Amino acid sequence: MGHVRMLRVDYPQNWGRLRELDFGRLAKFKREKYCCNMEWLPGTLGSEGGGHLVTFDTPHFAKAPLLEDMDLLREYLPHAESQAITVIAYLNLHWYSYEFAEEHPGWEQVLRDGRPYGRVRPLYGNGTTMCPNSPWREWAFKLIEEAMRTGIKGVFLDGPAVYPGCCYCEHCRKLFEERTGREPPEWGDWESPLWREFVKFRSETMVRFLRDAREAAKRVREDGVVFINSGAWPNWEVPRDVRELAPYQDFSGAEAFFHLGVEVDPYFQLRTGKYLRASGRPSVVFVHHAQGVWHYLPLQGDEMRLALAQTLASGSNTWTALINGELLEREEAWGPVRDVLKVADEHPEAFEGLEPYAPVGIYVSSETALFYRSRESGVYRRVQAEAEEDLVAKGGAGARISELSEQKATSDALARGEAYGVFSMLTHSRIPNRFVLGPDFRDLQVLFLPNAACLGWEEKDRIRKFVRDGGAVVASFEAGRYGPEGEPAEDDFFGEFLGAEEVHGTFPLEVREEYIRLRQGFGSFRPGDLVPRPTYCLKVVPSEDTDVLASFLEVTGQHYAPLKGESPYPALIVRSYGKGKVAYLPALFGEFYRRYRDGTVERFVVEVIRELLDGELQVEVEGPSSVVCEVYRKEGTWVVHLVNCGGDMKRPVDLVPATGVKVRFEKPEVKKVRALVAGRELAIAGGLVEVPRIDVYEVLMAG
Repeated sequence: MGHVRMLRVDYPQNWGRLRELDFGRLAKFKREKYCCNMEWLPGTLGSEGGGHLVTFDTPHFAKAPLLEDMDLLREYLPHAESQAITVIAYLNLHWYSYEFAEEHPGWEQVLRDGRPYGRVRPLYGNGTTMCPNSPWREWAFKLIEEAMRTGIKGVFLDGPAVYPGCCYCEHCRKLFEERTGREPPEWGDWESPLWREFVKFRSETMVRFLRDAREAAKRVREDGVVFINSGAWPNWEVPRDVRELAPYQDFSGAEAFFHLGVEVDPYFQLRTGKYLRASGRPSVVFVHHAQGVWHYLPLQGDEMRLALAQTLASGSNTWTALINGELLEREEAWGPVRDVLKVADEHPEAFEGLEPYAPVGIYVSSETALFYRSRESGVYRRVQAEAEEDLVAKGGAGARISELSEQKATSDALARGEAYGVFSMLTHSRIPNRFVLGPDFRDLQVLFLPNAACLGWEEKDRIRKFVRDGGAVVASFEAGRYGPEGEPAEDDFFGEFLGAEEVHGTFPLEVREEYIRLRQGFGSFRPGDLVPRPTYCLKVVPSEDTDVLASFLEVTGQHYAPLKGESPYPALIVRSYGKGKVAYLPALFGEFYRRYRDGTVERFVVEVIRELLDGELQVEVEGPSSVVCEVYRKEGTWVVHLVNCGGDMKRPVDLVPATGVKVRFEKPEVKKVRALVAGRELAIAGGLVEVPRIDVYEVLMAG
C-alpha cells in the first residue's frame, strides 16, 4: 500500500454543510495542501451520539436527517479516486443517543449494580455505549457490510470499547458463566483468581469483536481495510492490546492527542508510533488538529509540525483530523501539515520498506499491564516531589495506599513510568532503540526489561537463550518476579538469571538527599561518584558470582545530612550468563527520570547500556540533545530521520531552529548524503556530515 497519509474532516456544527461542498475541488485541495492519499469519510456521525445515523443510502439504517437525499460515500468516491485518494469510512461504534438505546433494550454496557454505564457516566457529556457481546454486535457487522457495499476500500472502527466497571449485562454474564461456571466477580478484586479470569474475558471480548468485524468487511471486499483504535499502550481498564489485535487488522493505530494544561511527553507521537510498529502491522498515529478539547480551534502550528515529524520518524503513517471542517482551507490549518508531509509525498522511497537500526530493545510486557500488582508493601505510599521554599522543606512520602484497586493503579503507574522513562532516556541520548512485544529479538544486542514484572515460562526461556547466545539484558526492579497472571513466580529467575538471591523489602520512599555510590568506574563515571537514588528501590542480596558496580548508601532521612556509608544492598550488579551479560538495576530509574529528568540518572543508565553494546553505533549524532535521531536501513542505504524537539520550556512550543548538528557514519562505504527537506547534497568527510539548520525535520539518505 505504500506510505499512507490519512485525513479526516468533520462538520459537527452542521452536518448538512456536506450538501453544499464542491467535492471535486475539495478532493484536489486535500491532496495538494494536506498531502492526503487516504481519507476517512464519516460513514456514521462522530458527534452527538450519532453512531446509529449513516451518511449513505441503505435500507437497513437510519440516515442522518440533515443529509436528506445525499449519499456521501458514493458521491464523493469518484472525486477522491481522481486525485489518487483511497476512501475508507469512519464508523462511530462507541457513542449512541439514549433514544437509540431505548429502542434496543439489553444492548447497553452495564455496571455491577445494573445501571447502564452511559447513564451513570454519559459519554462526552451526552450519550451511552453498547456492549460488544450483546446482539448489537450483529447490528454493527451489518453496518460494516453496508458501508463496504458503497465501493469504499475499508472502515475504521471508532470503538467499541469495554468501559471501566463493565460489563455485567445479561450477555456478558452468560458468556462468562459458560467459560468459568461462575458469575462475574465484584469489580477490582485483585486477590481473586476469578477476577483475573474476568480481566482476560474483557480483553478477549475486544479481540473477538475485531476478528468478526474483519470477517464482515472481507465478505464484501476481500482486500478491504479494517482497523480500530488499538491504544497507545496495553491497558486492562479499557482493554486494548495491540499485540493481540494485530492479526485482525490492517493497521495498528492509536491516538496521540495534544492537550493544553496537561504535562506532555516530549516524545509522545514518536513513542506511540514505535510501539505500534512493534505489532508487525503498518502503524498510524492519530493527531487531532485541535487545541486539545477545544476542537473548533486548530492545534498550534509548531505542535502540529512536531507531532507529524515524530510520527514520520517513528516509521509510521500519519493521520490528521479537523473536527471543525470550516477550518479546512485556512492556511493556519493546512500550512503546518504540508510543511512536514510534503517530504513524504515527494520522496516515498525514504518512507517505505524501511528496517529500523535498533541494537537496543525495550520489552513491553502486556501481562504486566494487565496483572501486575506489587507484593512489596513499601511501594504503597503517596509520593510528592521534595522542594525547599521559604526555608520550609515540603513533599516526600505521605499516606499509605491500602485499597486493592489503588494498589493496582500504583503498580500500573510504576510499570508504565519505568518503560516510558527508559524510552525517553535512550531517545534523548540517541541510543537507537525499538519496542519488543514478543519473541522478535533479531538484530538486538541489548534487551531492556523495564520492570517487566509478569513474565511466563516461555518468555523467560527466550530471554535466557538470547543471553546464552551472546546478547545482553538490562532488567530493573521486579522484572520477572511474578508469573503471567501476577502471581508470585515459582521459578528462580531473580536469583538464577538476574543474580539477586533474596529481597529484603524496599528502601523508604524519599525524593531528597539519598544516593548511590559507584564502587567501580565505567564510562564517564569514576569510583566514588554519586548518583541520585530513585524513589522506588529494592533491597536485594546479590549472588556470589555477580560483580557489584554500585551500591545504595544508607538512608540519611533528612536534608543537608552528612552522607552515611554504603548499605549492604547493590544498586547495579552485572554477571556473565553463557556467552552474554546480565545487568540488574534493583530500582525504577526510568520512572524517576520520567518524573524529574535528572541528567546524572540518564547518564548512569545509558552508560550501563553502552558498556554492553558490541562495538560502536553505526550512526551517531553530535549536537543539541533536543534533536531526535531515528535510523533505518533500506537496500544498502541509511535513512536518518532528524526531528528538532527544542523550543519553549512549556508546551505548546514555539520551536527554536537547531544548528551545529553532525551525523557520523561508521561504515566507510558511505560516500553520498542527500538532505531531502533541504533539497541538496551534503559534503561528507571521514564519515562525518554537517546538517544544515533544522527547523522541524530533516531526512538524510546516505549510501
